[in-house]
Amino acid sequence: MESRIGQRVCYSNYGVCEVSAVELRDDICNPGQQVNYYTLLPLNKRLGKVLLPESRMKLLRPALDREGALALIDRMPSIPIDPFTDKNHRAVEDHFQTLLRTGRVDDIVCVIKTMRHRIAQLEAQGKQASASCTRLLNDGRSRLESELGHALGMPESQVEGFIAGCLGEPTKDAK
Repeated sequence: MESRIGQRVCYSNYGVCEVSAVELRDDICNPGQQVNYYTLLPLNKRLGKVLLPESRMKLLRPALDREGALALIDRMPSIPIDPFTDKNHRAVEDHFQTLLRTGRVDDIVCVIKTMRHRIAQLEAQGKQASASCTRLLNDGRSRLESELGHALGMPESQVEGFIAGCLGEPTKDAK
């Protein structure tokens, strides 16, 4: 992905970032060689900056704009839950963490929908959700709300209600 200064991009765990600089630096992996490093400034609550070598640019994607965000919301009902299960809870968590790390918004929505579904099933049985289900749900929601908040020009705290309104679903307060 070709990035330019001022462009808004998404980078896995950091969410929406702005490319603030591109500079030639010594390559950490190959001393004596110089490569372009991109400086990314995360727009969410994280502090600091991210230095990303040109070789890792494939991990970036353009941040959603308003049109892309609304299109995602429209297709959310058709994004399936993931049927992956395993007796090993660590394998399940790794599977869904891998989906979150892809950075693809459809994968993030899939994880959120899957964890909500599993948590609802457990609660219907009178059981409490596992810490990993709750953690995956919260991580996915944080990533999605960060990007959609940016794209729609609203605080992250309003994104869930906006989505519910677009899809004609009751909000948490109405349930």
